[in-house]
Amino acid sequence: MACWPATTRARSSASGENTITIASSISNGAGAALLAAEQDSKGLIDAVAVSEPQIQPNKAGSYTLRQGGQAVTAQGRALLDYASYAALYQPCIAGVAGRCASLAAKGLLNGGDLPARQSDAMARLRAYGWLGDSDVLQGAHALTNILVAVTYVNAYGRFNVNDRVCGFTFASVDANGNPAPYPAATRAA
Repeated sequence: MACWPATTRARSSASGENTITIASSISNGAGAALLAAEQDSKGLIDAVAVSEPQIQPNKAGSYTLRQGGQAVTAQGRALLDYASYAALYQPCIAGVAGRCASLAAKGLLNGGDLPARQSDAMARLRAYGWLGDSDVLQGAHALTNILVAVTYVNAYGRFNVNDRVCGFTFASVDANGNPAPYPAATRAA
């Protein structure tokens, strides 16, 4: 899902005194709105109203991030890093025993049975930057973060669905299972 900041662009004078411009969005678009305001050297943006901005501040000793009273120690990674790491471990947390066993066989997960491996997967996500408040969502978001990671990898690398980077892809398909544009009726729905 692409979100772009909504801004008022109509200005009848160079000074913009007769128009209020508010950069606003959610998630990725909220991050873009914040960045636009930070870079606004001409004073075109009067205010920012965002929710859940998707940002990655550079890790530095000059600030501390806190959420729910907890310090966030693992910070500053790109969304692709978080999504791909989650895509690795969340299926195990969701109870996909084969994923847990595969990760354990590769030395990427500890534990002799499914509950122990799920616990280790959760601990790894926490160590990577997730807070305990998100534990209840980890299993439910297994597919979501695979899609997010694939989307970002394809966009950054300019790959198309036929490239199947790391064996993953998703697209609308025709009757033979080949990637195809969405039919008009599907788009309308």
